[in-house]
Amino acid sequence: MIRKLQPTEIDETVALWYAVSVKAHDFIAAEYWEANKAEMAQTYLPNSDTYVFIENNTVGGFVSMVDSFLAAIFVATNLQGKGIGKQLIDFVKQQYPSIQLKVYKKNGPSILFYQKQGFVLLEEQTEVTTGETECLMQWQYPMQ
Repeated sequence: MIRKLQPTEIDETVALWYAVSVKAHDFIAAEYWEANKAEMAQTYLPNSDTYVFIENNTVGGFVSMVDSFLAAIFVATNLQGKGIGKQLIDFVKQQYPSIQLKVYKKNGPSILFYQKQGFVLLEEQTEVTTGETECLMQWQYPMQ
């Protein structure tokens, strides 16, 4: 089931974000992610439209939107490859006619996932805080 994030689930969601970030972004020091935990819990999640995928009464994944920008999508490592990410993407596609996101260029599996969901590369840019190249991608509702 996908539903709006509850305030009582913020700590669990941040823990999921951290665990998956460290594994998926092994080209960035874990200390970077550790240093951002408090901001994620206190600012980022409360100020975005965040929806969680609940399985067995736990947060198995989440997607965060800021306006029409997909700011975060994460699925617990043990649940990846089971269609949860696609369900989260499909959920936000029903709400926005166009969605943009940024993904690290070195995160090849995520880029392939987004391409399978209909996202196309718009441009590449360097993220200031990490020095890593990010890909700006976009999905647009097909106009008939």
